[in-house]
Amino acid sequence: MRSIAVNGRFLCETRVTGVQRYAIELCKALLPRLAGEGIELVLLAPKGKLPPLDWGARIVQADRAVHVYGWEQLVLPRMVRSVGADLLWSPCNLGPLGVARQVVTIHDASVFVHPEWFDWRFALLYRLLLPRLARRALRVLTDSHSSARDLVRHGVVPPGKLTVVYSGVGFPQARSSTVLPRPLPEPYLLTVSSLEPRKNLTRLLGAWTRIQALGALPEHRLVVVGASARVFSGGALGDTLPPKVIAVGYVSEEELRRYYYWADAFVYPSLYEGFGLPPLEAMLFAKPTLVSDIASLREVCGDAALYCDPLSVEDIIGGVLRLATEEALRARLSSLAAARA
Repeated sequence: MRSIAVNGRFLCETRVTGVQRYAIELCKALLPRLAGEGIELVLLAPKGKLPPLDWGARIVQADRAVHVYGWEQLVLPRMVRSVGADLLWSPCNLGPLGVARQVVTIHDASVFVHPEWFDWRFALLYRLLLPRLARRALRVLTDSHSSARDLVRHGVVPPGKLTVVYSGVGFPQARSSTVLPRPLPEPYLLTVSSLEPRKNLTRLLGAWTRIQALGALPEHRLVVVGASARVFSGGALGDTLPPKVIAVGYVSEEELRRYYYWADAFVYPSLYEGFGLPPLEAMLFAKPTLVSDIASLREVCGDAALYCDPLSVEDIIGGVLRLATEEALRARLSSLAAARA
């Protein structure tokens, strides 16, 4: 029986964010499709505690504990050979240099475009490994044509090796008739992102502070869902939040579904994205959405979102106020969002 091995480094993450969600959802979707073609999907993982998985996949774990990056480069190639896999898929940017029959997904070029946004050790590791990995791999997948252009422009991936495969969204119950419990009693606008510099939360909070000072949207809160990570340089919200801002940190998938479901609108003034999964998730819930006027988000959202200049607090203010108060615009964007997602 033919088999495809999956680099299961993502299974060791304690928090599921965009890249891990991509890997999980694709594995779940690929399992029955590949089985129908007589191909087994085998997840190879480091030694250690794994989250509960209900996919029915075969999981092979390493027999001894090694640091996750050491496992990926030194142990994983041996595991690929031991299970007799015909191909390795590395879905979360990095993969072992010692496996040539490999497809790797590189989600964006952010560490090359703006290395200052990252911890210097993380940036150095990625800038050293990714071009070498891309040269050795059979194929490189990425999430958007915008990301593909950046990867080629910065010399990360040879252009002939790139294939663009758009990400999808989970939340199969998003359009269910079931009414979900409210996470908050007050009306709110929502943003969902890791707390890192490129998400532009400083300008968003500045815009919200100005909106409150103007006396606009007095009943609304701004809810920030997401947590910081050690790989990023800066980006934390700080100890004191502006008035009527609620930072809830990392939440479970079920909690996130409730926040999307009850949001009056979604705002995402990110400075850089390879794809931008949260706006698409918000659109799946038919939420009027404000996003940055950058190439990748234009590609993802099309005419189903309102756009703003992410470098202009004034433009973010204008977009938020239009999104929250213009009923005809809200209805149009809601309809377009549901159709596009």
